Amino acid sequence: MSIKVEVIEGGVPHNKIMIAGFVCTIVCLYLSYLNVATNTTLFSFFGGLAAVAALIWGSHTIKVLCSYGIGTGVPSAGMIAFGSGIMAMLLATKFNVFAPIVAVILGAVIGLILGYVANAILNMKIPAMVQALTEMAVVGALTLMGLAVLITGSFTFAGLTTGTVKILGFISVPSYQVSFIGGGLTAVAFLLGAIAIQHPFNA
Repeated sequence: MSIKVEVIEGGVPHNKIMIAGFVCTIVCLYLSYLNVATNTTLFSFFGGLAAVAALIWGSHTIKVLCSYGIGTGVPSAGMIAFGSGIMAMLLATKFNVFAPIVAVILGAVIGLILGYVANAILNMKIPAMVQALTEMAVVGALTLMGLAVLITGSFTFAGLTTGTVKILGFISVPSYQVSFIGGGLTAVAFLLGAIAIQHPFNA
């Protein structure tokens, strides 16, 4: 049996934060796609704004989940959000312009499964668990996608696996090793996002 400890009384309702975070994130991700239309990276900053909007939504989701008294579960909530989110994000990048929408769908499915496992199989029986893990998987996927856009200017698979190395200062040679995925920046984005999503409540 779980006893909810109310810690969000008087604040903005969670559903409003969820809707605002979702809409802002999707809009910013699609605004960043102007990079493709203009053949520049000038609109990459929209990826950063998308990540911030998603993290605000996600940190409030953790606040709701942890109002049931699972204080030590805060860091692990951040890790599970991005552990499930990175799978959805990487799979979604193959769908080019539809990647953000596909990331939402895949993240929701993965989070729903994890929430069911946590409540039904691990017997945690926390009322908000299924919805919270579903939301956090989506948040993880969208945050990683936003950070990917911020770094590379693209959320497509080709953009995340392509980099260039300059030889003698002017000869550009394609190199997978300096790309977002090949260069290990995925791990950096994972850790930055996981810390950012849980820190506001954990601090």
